[in-house]
Amino acid sequence: MNDRYEPLDRADRWFIDIMRTVESPGFVAFQQVDMTASQEVIARLREQGSKVTYTHLVTRAVALALARQPHLNRLILGRKVVHPGTVDLSLSVGTGLSMSAEPTIVVQNADRKGLVELYDEVTRRAAEVRATAAEALEQNRRLTRIIPVGFVRRWLIRLMKNRMSMVRERLGAFHVTSSPGLQQAVPLVFGGIGLLAICRVEDAVVARDGQPVVRPVCRLCLVGSHRIWKAAEVGQFMTEVQRVLESGELATEVPAPEAVPV
Repeated sequence: MNDRYEPLDRADRWFIDIMRTVESPGFVAFQQVDMTASQEVIARLREQGSKVTYTHLVTRAVALALARQPHLNRLILGRKVVHPGTVDLSLSVGTGLSMSAEPTIVVQNADRKGLVELYDEVTRRAAEVRATAAEALEQNRRLTRIIPVGFVRRWLIRLMKNRMSMVRERLGAFHVTSSPGLQQAVPLVFGGIGLLAICRVEDAVVARDGQPVVRPVCRLCLVGSHRIWKAAEVGQFMTEVQRVLESGELATEVPAPEAVPV
């Protein structure tokens, strides 16, 4: 079989330039979470016809964790520390159209949207992104043709990323991604505060009250900037996300089933 060569897609050149403007991660942290309560929430919503997933529950937990610890919701933009007045989270949307990256959506004010509202918005916006993904890639190709020099593109990208309006509308202050086929994942490219990767939920033996029991668990991986969070703050954030998911708190956001007429 002969080697095959083809030019790198101009859209991928743009995405690669974006990745090259991201700082190296300052820390990687793992947390194992018991997803029993989350499974129950999903089961109740599925009975009501909702296709909510673990990704939606973890995203909601991240939003609550940042809202309850506002000192953690901060960014460094240029030479300024910015404390956003909103919790804006970005999520990856799978399209399969690009070799290098997938498009994202930003859920603004994610802490003020309940689980069902967040699910509805993510579902609607993801469908819109997939419907326009090919057009968006073509726009990136045009940008690369207009700005053919790589270091100029990267200068422009850095300039845009230092604008709070760009963070709020296009990038998100914190990113959530899902790799349900993997037991563990450590993505090393992130923007803003950091990135939380959600991996496969699977049964595992854990200790409860000194006894081994089988529980559905998920290993969350947090990657972020040590310029923004200290080690103690990483622990605060991950502990709160774990507490929200394990405590059953999100069950209070499940609507009551509609009464069945007699």
